[in-house]
Amino acid sequence: MKERKIVIFGDSILKPMVLNEQNRYAVSDKVDWNGIEKALNVKIENCSKMGATIKHGAAYLSEYLKKDNDFFAAVIAYGGNDSDYNWRQVSEDDTAVHLPNTDLGAFEVTLWQMIELLKASEITPVLLTLPPISSIKYYRWIITRNNLNEENIMKHLGDIETIARHQELYNNIILKTAYQHNIRLVDVRKEFLNSPAYISLMCDDGIHPNEAGGKLIADTFIKRFS
Repeated sequence: MKERKIVIFGDSILKPMVLNEQNRYAVSDKVDWNGIEKALNVKIENCSKMGATIKHGAAYLSEYLKKDNDFFAAVIAYGGNDSDYNWRQVSEDDTAVHLPNTDLGAFEVTLWQMIELLKASEITPVLLTLPPISSIKYYRWIITRNNLNEENIMKHLGDIETIARHQELYNNIILKTAYQHNIRLVDVRKEFLNSPAYISLMCDDGIHPNEAGGKLIADTFIKRFS
């Protein structure tokens, strides 16, 4: 029988990374993973890493399973960094066609490869949807924090809301994969969008849930698996 352990493979959203009082990224101790463990009677190992894309996640998962495959479920939580761009390059070159860190096709293929790896080890894959983002907050964050060329950034985007629409395409891949292949899904995006003024659940960078948003994610896990 598999150990009652859930391993989380994800990026900074589930680390969970937030902006602290000094406006710097730091791991929050307010998200109660121990509470989730008690509520669900499981052990949780959080292997999330800031900045990770699904390519990094697939490589890490492959190595992890060589050492340990005696657990019953794994959460796959990628997409935010995959949908993002190298904004410094976009800022400095307005003539190139700039591609996201992971294109949609590669994201979908790699997501399925991770699912197949888990299934081959008789581990239940669980997909996590992407929390919504605030295009305006994130736009202001990348411009002011990095002193970027706003004219070139806007030439690439067309309009600011392109940021959120582009991220949503990756979330749609997660949803499609879950529904087409009957994969368990934790739809945190739905919970954020159902919350009044969900922007209040986000950090000032517009992409990371704050501590209240982190609590919402934790509560969604408990509700989904209870």
